[in-house]
Amino acid sequence: MSKFKEIYTGWKNLTTGGNEESSKLAEERMKICGRCIHTSEKVYLHCGVCGCYIPAKVRSPESECPLNFWMIIPAREENPGSKL
Repeated sequence: MSKFKEIYTGWKNLTTGGNEESSKLAEERMKICGRCIHTSEKVYLHCGVCGCYIPAKVRSPESECPLNFWMIIPAREENPGSKL
């Protein structure tokens, strides 16, 4: 999938609510991002590694975390980049 299509899909799902599957995936990804030391809330909620707007990126099923932290869904709860 092209980066443009990934971005478009994420924003589309963010603005329309997406479907139940994408909403569940986004919820799991947000939990991981919420604990990540690279998540920044300066100006807007974004990833400090790739710069993406997190609420949109987590809603694109084809998008990936630049540090591969999303690969753990649903196998493991803890995140190596955790603030905890």
